[in-house]
Amino acid sequence: MVVALKLGYEVTAVDFVQHCIDDTKSRVESIDKEAIYISYTDIDVIVTWGVFFCNWKEKIVEFLKKANRILKSDGEMFCNFRTQRDDMYSHSENYGKFIEENQSAPERYLYFTTKDDLEKW
Repeated sequence: MVVALKLGYEVTAVDFVQHCIDDTKSRVESIDKEAIYISYTDIDVIVTWGVFFCNWKEKIVEFLKKANRILKSDGEMFCNFRTQRDDMYSHSENYGKFIEENQSAPERYLYFTTKDDLEKW
């Protein structure tokens, strides 16, 4: 995000975790940008990397529907999903569930989505 701001792009950052919001604000203060509220109809690009697999399937679907609603008709979304072929998959014995509690974060919070699940959405 900071790189895009420095290149002159208008950037809107959204997060649900307060310390992440505070950290982002401190990083962009030197660029002299203020927090703004979006109109929810004019977003060109959404980048969500390393986020989806931290949520239940229902939350992922909810976010994808919201993303579709707020993107411009020619907008794009860049995201990643964890799958059976993912390099982190080998850490889990419980496919389709959160990884065991004795794992350290982020491994204990991973959810591996199947191709069939993605096609249903």
